[in-house]
Amino acid sequence: MYTSRRGNGNPDQDEWSANLITSGPSNFYVQDVSYLPGGYTGWHSHPGVLLSTVTEGSIEGYNSKCQKHVYNVGDSLTESTETHFVRNVGSVNARFMVTYVLAKGQPYRIDQPAPACAAALGLP
Repeated sequence: MYTSRRGNGNPDQDEWSANLITSGPSNFYVQDVSYLPGGYTGWHSHPGVLLSTVTEGSIEGYNSKCQKHVYNVGDSLTESTETHFVRNVGSVNARFMVTYVLAKGQPYRIDQPAPACAAALGLP
């Protein structure tokens, strides 16, 4: 188990915390992911935790409510069991390093149907 917390206790300011607890056999995988301009992941989820950092270009990430967040070089993000979608809308390759923390034998990803809000945004 690893626990870390940073903040001054003021709820009006950003606070950071992390907890990682595993029980039973786990696998850690590292993947170097690259998407050409226009490339995308499709809607999916993960049966564990992913830690990612953008190393080239930028990506747009959408959650299951189709809320968009843009990640640029040096930005980091986490992904987990929530359905999400990532795409490269830039003119250069988007690249990010991903570390998966999964129960032994679990798949890297689980394909999911697009949420109803995706069609309105033109997301596949």
